[in-house]
This record gives sequence, structure tokens and C-alpha cells, in this order.
Amino acid sequence: IRISGGTISKDLRKIGEKNTFHIRYRGKGSAYLYVIRYNQKTRSNLKSELFHHFKNVDVKEWTDAVFEVNMPVHKDGERRVFWFAAFDNSPFEIDSIYLTTK
Repeated sequence: IRISGGTISKDLRKIGEKNTFHIRYRGKGSAYLYVIRYNQKTRSNLKSELFHHFKNVDVKEWTDAVFEVNMPVHKDGERRVFWFAAFDNSPFEIDSIYLTTK
């Protein structure tokens, strides 16, 4: 997926307390990887987790990265969303994003 000044998001099913995100990327610019949390019952935001900031990246070849994300245990009524944002106008490409839970 090529992103230039935009975001991609995907709802996550119930995930554990210790999670690992795997991502393959290349491109130029800056991007952010978040897990955003929201309580659907109370309609309130919960503490979200920024787990990586690709700062001023300039990578021409595909690069694999792995990030550990520790989150509170998933509770009923909670919605979690994987959120990738690239706000620069330079193209940033991502591929093979997946999550494993310990």
C-alpha cells in the first residue's frame, strides 16, 4: 500500500497484553504506528499506544521491522484500532502487516 499524506486503520479483534507487530516498509518521510483504544459503552477514549515513529525515513529497499506492544488486557466494550499515519507528501509504502499475541 502506498500512502502519501493519509492514514490506514483496521479494527483489531481481542488481543493480549503482550503483542508483536510485524511490518515491511520502504519509502521516504515520517509515519506513525498506533493502537487506538475506545470504550464503546461509555463513549470515551482510553489510553492509546504509539509504538513506533518512523522519523525522516529514506529507505529504498524493503525493510522488515518488529515492534513489541504492551497493552492492558482487553475488556468488554473496548474497541481497538491499528492506525498507520503518513502525513508527509512523500510516498511511504507498507506491506505484510500482521500481529502476533503472546
